[in-house]
Amino acid sequence: MSSIYLEMDAIKILATQNLRFHVELVSSHSEQKSVKGIEHRDSIERIGYDVSVEDLKKQKSQRFVFDTYSIVELVNAMRENEKLFFVILPTSEKNYASSQLVDWTDSKNVNVPTLNIEYIKKRRDPVAQVSELTFVKDNGMVKLSWKNPDDEAFKGVIVVKNPFHLPSSPYDGQKLYGGKDSYTYDNFGALDESKYYAVFTYDEVPNFSQPASVYYRVD
Repeated sequence: MSSIYLEMDAIKILATQNLRFHVELVSSHSEQKSVKGIEHRDSIERIGYDVSVEDLKKQKSQRFVFDTYSIVELVNAMRENEKLFFVILPTSEKNYASSQLVDWTDSKNVNVPTLNIEYIKKRRDPVAQVSELTFVKDNGMVKLSWKNPDDEAFKGVIVVKNPFHLPSSPYDGQKLYGGKDSYTYDNFGALDESKYYAVFTYDEVPNFSQPASVYYRVD
């Protein structure tokens, strides 16, 4: 999920004083249809930024973007099939103000506030492992070669070395290389020491494949 935001248009603005508005994400446990319930609402989070009347006159359409905490709360509520709602809260720098009006809905319900969820589907499964992984001694170094998978989701490989055991993840050992090439060199390894080499493919998420591995043995 990439972003969530509430988009609203100020349909009618009959206000001259310095009023500001913000939007609150409110729990459904509040009595949403009563004035008392709104006054004693269970506010979860403030959504977006304060907007002044002057801002609305310049740009009537406003977007209130959810922060990470609000996204988590909304997703959790969706999982529990719990309803949430929004309260638009006006504030004034004066204790007493004359009647001011900002209408966020039109009589025909054409430009209604909308909750927008922009979702990017992410892969769950990694791309295939590399194949034909081999090594040779080359100029006092160990050269590793392999064949990358033919997959549009393939973004690169991570090559890891571990002298004690087969690396179980791209972080389990010394990283030798990261990128899209199909070979690399162990520039720092002694040729008289046994070691495991592992190559992990990854996509853009990133998901990592199971390791393709070879064992460099010193007899």
